[in-house]
Amino acid sequence: MKKNKIAYIYLLYTKSSIGVFKKPIQQINSFRNNSKFKNLDIYVLNISKDEDNNELKYINVKKSYSQSVFIFLVLFNKLKLIEDHIELNNYSDVIFRYSGVDRSVVKFAEKNRVFVEIHSKIEDEIFLKLSYKRKFLKKVFLIFKIIMHKLYFRKFLQNCVGIFCNSNQLKKYLGHSNKTLVVSNGIDNQNVNITGFMPFDERILKLGTVISRADDWHGIQRLIDSFASYNGKINIEIHIIGNVKENYYHSNNSCSIFYHGVLIGEELDGILSKLNIGVAPLALYKKRLSETSALKTVEYFSRGLPFIIGYKDIISNYIIDYKKYVYEVPNDSSLIDIDGLLEFCRSVSIIHDKVVSEMRNCSEEKLEWDIIFDKYIAHIINSEKKL
Repeated sequence: MKKNKIAYIYLLYTKSSIGVFKKPIQQINSFRNNSKFKNLDIYVLNISKDEDNNELKYINVKKSYSQSVFIFLVLFNKLKLIEDHIELNNYSDVIFRYSGVDRSVVKFAEKNRVFVEIHSKIEDEIFLKLSYKRKFLKKVFLIFKIIMHKLYFRKFLQNCVGIFCNSNQLKKYLGHSNKTLVVSNGIDNQNVNITGFMPFDERILKLGTVISRADDWHGIQRLIDSFASYNGKINIEIHIIGNVKENYYHSNNSCSIFYHGVLIGEELDGILSKLNIGVAPLALYKKRLSETSALKTVEYFSRGLPFIIGYKDIISNYIIDYKKYVYEVPNDSSLIDIDGLLEFCRSVSIIHDKVVSEMRNCSEEKLEWDIIFDKYIAHIINSEKKL
């Protein structure tokens, strides 16, 4: 007999981004103070970490099998990876963060009430990764994912009870509007420090971003190329926090680039507090997307850090004065208007304390994970009524 409980499953069988890996921690911290979510368990099936924190469980699935069996399961039988580590009969509903499809995943949605969470146009994203992945085995793996996607993705969506996605553009692409909910990412404000930003001093403009990998859609090279066309007297610094190799980007002496590696805690806070402006993705067009919801932007709001962005983030639907805190540029390869960017930095610096306070208030009132996830629960309940 299935209980009235929800299993929220992440299946991370490759090295995943820092943001995705810490997202469930933020979620459970936010949920613990809300009785609505007492019947929710989060499972992170991954390849490196074992940790049981009651409602949040990190399970290293790789150690359960030989290397060859593990690869076979990742390619052909993801359902076994799930069923070997989670007692699905204990749950009435399953939220599944999409991580690829095969025939077993279709069966997974036939056997259970599955609500899938999808964050991108899958096929376009895979083709983009193929364009810059150099290792032969990685290319083979991506080609295989495309084949599986073409064979089973639409059937899997058909079998799902509901879909969560992060933009209206993606909702249209998925093609099941009657059972799809558009919802943004959230944040655990209590565990994010208000670092604010450094007022612009007219001498050095300091920009920075937190990224897991040097993926093209971050648009860092676009930003650098834009500064190459700038002839003013202000010095430019770009600070990159994350797993990016030294000298990965080519500045041509147009700006100084600082690579800080992966930072957490006080070290991360220290760097972000010294920035004049944060950087959100500036080349989302490379994924053939014009709107989404990034973990990065909700964190900037929580920290009180204004930022530059190259697409429509759906948190703009929740925040009335969004453009007061955000400098928007076209979602294409054009050079960024640096004079306009400098003027924006001046405008937020004049009202520095007000901007920091208002951004944090917006985050607490609109972007807290328990507020966002309340919409998930409502969608699940409404789906039950339709059956």
